Amino acid sequence: MRNIIVVDCISSGVNYIEDIANRGYRPVILELQPGEMDAQEYKKKVQSNYERIEYDYDLIYEKDEYSETLEMVRELNPLLVVWAMSAELSFQPNCQMI
Repeated sequence: MRNIIVVDCISSGVNYIEDIANRGYRPVILELQPGEMDAQEYKKKVQSNYERIEYDYDLIYEKDEYSETLEMVRELNPLLVVWAMSAELSFQPNCQMI
């Protein structure tokens, strides 16, 4: 089964998981580090979104080094990588698109 990776599955990104699963692909969530947000607040927000997901998915975590994260994503050989981050979080200075 081919993987589709959803980067930071927050807000509308939760809906992507259902769409991916219903189309016969394996959803994989790439959880980013909290950046400049409070780590506990960020984890709480992310967890509350995960609780809304009614489908199986894999969860991977951003590494400290971009190259390590990129290698992890490449190993999954995804069909697609979807950026699902909410607007309030999308301008973190340490975020890099992969």
